[in-house]
Amino acid sequence: MSASLRPKVDVLLEAFEEEKERCSFEEFKEKLSFDSSLQEVERFKAVVGAVCKYSISSEENGEDSDILEIEGSKEMSLIADMIISHLNHGYHSSPFLDYAEEQMIHKILGYVGYGPGASGVFLPGGSYCTLISMISARYQMYPDVKETGLDHPIQVIASEHACKSTDEGALMMGIGTNNAIKVNFDMITPRELVDLIEKNNIFMIISTFEISEDGTVDNIDKFSKIMRKYKIWHHIDARQGGTALFSSTYRY
Repeated sequence: MSASLRPKVDVLLEAFEEEKERCSFEEFKEKLSFDSSLQEVERFKAVVGAVCKYSISSEENGEDSDILEIEGSKEMSLIADMIISHLNHGYHSSPFLDYAEEQMIHKILGYVGYGPGASGVFLPGGSYCTLISMISARYQMYPDVKETGLDHPIQVIASEHACKSTDEGALMMGIGTNNAIKVNFDMITPRELVDLIEKNNIFMIISTFEISEDGTVDNIDKFSKIMRKYKIWHHIDARQGGTALFSSTYRY
């Protein structure tokens, strides 16, 4: 760590410990108005202090409290972010970080009972997971898409309980939200699903496993043979229910 960076980190850590205050957006703009005569060091302290003091975290706001109560998890995540940000200067920093990610993934795969050949990636959130799965599914169905693009519309079938990330993914990929077909997997029959597939260019099916407070679980075992026959990628959104994988009792 450089001599100039250390005191700045100390300022940041001290700011983290300051008591938080709530304020409106208009008030926040006033809080960030500083005397132009402040020297660089004082200006840095004032800006960092104000940002940390008036920014309420999800933990302090009562969101996801059960998750954030895990002892030390927030601190370790903060330390990891600081290390990665400090070392992220290009390719030369990647070998160790790639190795660490690979080892963590294999450790988790072992915990959930996945055997040889299983793999995974770390992603920054549920919406991004859906987007990456949609891109992967499109590439599997249309491997030339990287070079040639597509000259026809394609569709994804998703649960009517699906997260908004399905529509967001369709928007970001240029598929169009009208091509995200929402169905009730408890009501639709295998014959109706086949009709949907044969009348459209279905490249993916997205089901849900307890992603919200209502505990919705789409039981689509009855469609597994259909998906295999048409080689359709099945993505399960299990941002909450997926933790059942760590239980030998409830693992499916």
